[in-house]
Amino acid sequence: MGKIFDVLEKAHKEPGTGKVRQKAPPVLPLSVKEEKKQFAKKKKSPEANLTGDGYDVNLITLTNPESFEASQFKVLRTNILFGSEKRPPRTILIASTVPGEGKSFVCSNLAVSIVQGIDEYVLVMDCDMRKGNLQSIFGFQEIDSGLNEYVLGNVPLNSILLKTNVKKLTLLPCGRPVKNPSEILSSRKMAALIEETRQRYDDRYVLIDSAPPALAPETIAIAKHVDAIIVVVRIGVTKRKLLSETIDMLGKDKVIGVVINRMDISSAGGYAYGKYRDYHKYYSHYQK
Repeated sequence: MGKIFDVLEKAHKEPGTGKVRQKAPPVLPLSVKEEKKQFAKKKKSPEANLTGDGYDVNLITLTNPESFEASQFKVLRTNILFGSEKRPPRTILIASTVPGEGKSFVCSNLAVSIVQGIDEYVLVMDCDMRKGNLQSIFGFQEIDSGLNEYVLGNVPLNSILLKTNVKKLTLLPCGRPVKNPSEILSSRKMAALIEETRQRYDDRYVLIDSAPPALAPETIAIAKHVDAIIVVVRIGVTKRKLLSETIDMLGKDKVIGVVINRMDISSAGGYAYGKYRDYHKYYSHYQK
């Protein structure tokens, strides 16, 4: 298959690359009512959620690094890398029970937090082929190909790796939507990709964002090949029974922690994104 991390160092695409949009036709004057409609539409568009650097505003480890929320990702990073005497996990799956709990938010911010260390590098894989959005979080638009096309054998790996503006952080986007994501992510080529990324370098971490296992059986297949799993839950949304079922599906032995998203921490004066707690304590609480 070739050496994965040899081509990681040659990743050449920059944020904002992709298809060149055609020049828009001249804009005609709008009535006040039409202007309000256009403003409302723009406000809801993905572009309205971007910073001047092209990052999503929710990439708080970059956009607001001194915030309480960003500090929680430092705590999460420390717990993962130095939480035990054992060697830290190199391949980590970020999962959730249902869509909308914040797994991509956690995955992207954790990745940035890890590379802010002196020696660590990160490869982020977007394996949510149904609703992948990591490319837009890191400021990339209109990506022609990604993991889908690589596994299917249509493109070489070095042509789809995206070098982000975050030093030491590389992104492997999911690619174009496909009808059979389960077959692609359950393939031998995908397993070989994860295995080589684990074995290649001691300073390289691989974070994998994947769809909820209850909706996407391919996530269960990915879980078999990673070192560790983090489950993201959202206060007021995640159901106790579904959390328990999700952990059973992914494998209790590999679940090293739970990230509680949108927890109201009164001492912090607001919401704490990514509040980390010990999995065993949290899981036993949900069992009650």
